[in-house]
Amino acid sequence: MKQINPELVIGFIGTEYTRAVIEACTSIDIFINESDFLEKEIVLNGQKPECILHAVPVPKISKRSAKLKIPLRIGTNRRIYHWLTCNKLVNLTRKKSNLHEAQLNIKML
Repeated sequence: MKQINPELVIGFIGTEYTRAVIEACTSIDIFINESDFLEKEIVLNGQKPECILHAVPVPKISKRSAKLKIPLRIGTNRRIYHWLTCNKLVNLTRKKSNLHEAQLNIKML
């Protein structure tokens, strides 16, 4: 994504358990603590998020992203709550797929 748009700021929502791994990743600019995302206004480099990709479906994060009115909210059509909280649904099943997890996440883009 950064090759296409080098000015893109990529944040990752995770727990403190994953913080060190995410902060070591050069492709991710900002670590966002899950509890902060759920309770506070989120600003990335002075701007509100423009997109969220629900690679790992977590209902409370999906609901919060809708409440924050993030303009592009991408999720799988396999989760009923995504029907209510996402505005782009991707027909994707991980269970019956022969693709690697990373390949499935790319399909969501």
